This record gives sequence, structure tokens and C-alpha cells, in this order.
Amino acid sequence: MRSKNMQVLTNQIKARRPGVTIWGVGDDAHKTQTSGHNEDDTPGVRAEDQDADNIREHRALDVKIDQYFSAADAAALYRDMTTIPENQKRLLYGIYNRHITSRSRNWVERPYEGSNPHTGHVHISGEADDDANEDPWVLSDWGSSPSPTPGPSVPLQLEVDGELGPKTIKRWQQIMGTTQDGKIDSGNSELVRAVQRHLNKFGFRLAVDGEGIWQTPDRRRSKTIGALQRYLRVPVDSYLSHPKSETVKALQRRLNNNTF
Repeated sequence: MRSKNMQVLTNQIKARRPGVTIWGVGDDAHKTQTSGHNEDDTPGVRAEDQDADNIREHRALDVKIDQYFSAADAAALYRDMTTIPENQKRLLYGIYNRHITSRSRNWVERPYEGSNPHTGHVHISGEADDDANEDPWVLSDWGSSPSPTPGPSVPLQLEVDGELGPKTIKRWQQIMGTTQDGKIDSGNSELVRAVQRHLNKFGFRLAVDGEGIWQTPDRRRSKTIGALQRYLRVPVDSYLSHPKSETVKALQRRLNNNTF
């Protein structure tokens, strides 16, 4: 069974996003390793955390990204779980989109290098000492708006055409959890700031100024584009070729996999 505190969180997420898929108990592959998806007090199974109540409980949730629960929802849930102190007290860690934030590292986010990059779901592992706590979790307002109708606001699969157009930009904004208007504002873009912050986690040391991503005929260069190319593992020339760019194609492929 699911621990009471994680069941409360499950119910809150489902109330905000009806139709969302939330996995709990692990499959046979999980049972061969230590995992929060394994129920404790179960002979031969290695649970991630234990308590003394002799009740078989699992404490890990995987919240799936799909038409009912967007990548922006996932990013917001991950932030809520790992940055709000009231929630941190109830958790061991959270994983999402190649990043992990954990109690053992004082809630400092770092790159996640496990075999599953967790780009299609958010993983949340609960603390056994909080099993019986049925207080509501603290969630920001990402789910306070009406639930989305089935089907995403832009196509799930972008055409990999190398053009940094409105559909690609909007999908990128969804993944990064920023305003979704399909535009990169000149001078101080919310999307570009989010991208710069993300790239800096991998040691690129960019100024977070919201400027530096454009696709123009004049081969305009920027440090941000150069860092993006290194991150995407494509040839580095610090500009996006116009009208077609191999860098943008690599980006579109990642976005089609619900990740950046």
C-alpha cells in the first residue's frame, strides 16, 4: 500500500490534474535493487527507507508527463517538492529532467546521472518518519487553473526542420516552465533566462541576461548559442544557421522527447 503521506500528495495532484497517471509500487526490476517503489516489511525486497510499524508501504511516486500533466506541471511540482521547506521535511529527494535534489545534499540541485534521465516523469521519494502524516502538502498555484482538456496545446511531435519558429519556441517554453507565447523577446527573454540558468548548471558560466538566442541571416553569434551547441553536442560556431540549423534540429529532437 501507499504510505498515508504519499497518498495525500497523490490525491492532491489528481484533484488538480484529473486523468494524470501516478505510478507507485515497483515492478520486478525494481525489486532487484534498493528503491522507494519497493514496499518495506516485505521479505526479500529492499526498500529505500524503513519504519517500525510492520505495515507494507511504498513511499515513491512517479508522476507521468502526458496530455493531462504537462512538462511545465512537472517542473513546477519538482520545484515545490524540493524547494519548499515544509515539503522538504517530508521527503528524501526528487528527480526530474536529469536533475536530482536531495536531503542528503542539503537540497542543493545537481545533475542526475542515473540510467533513466527522468525526462518523462517526476520521481518523488517520501521519508518513512512522515508516513502517518495526513496534512496537505504545500503546492504552488500551477494546478489552481482549470484542468486542461485532453490533448496538448501544441503538437506532441514537432517537425524536425531546423527552424526556430513559434511551435518550437512554444514547446521549449513548455518544457522550461516559462510563459508560452511562442516568441523569444528581444533583450530580456524569460525563456532565454531559463535556458541560461539550466546551462549554467553544467558549468557554462553564462550571464543570465535573457539575451543571446536568435536565428538570423547575418549569422549573429552569442556565447549562449555556443553553450547551447556544446550542450546539444553539435558543431560549435556560436550562431544558428538561417533558415535551417542543425542545432535547432537537435533541439527539436530533444523537445519531442519531452526534455531539454
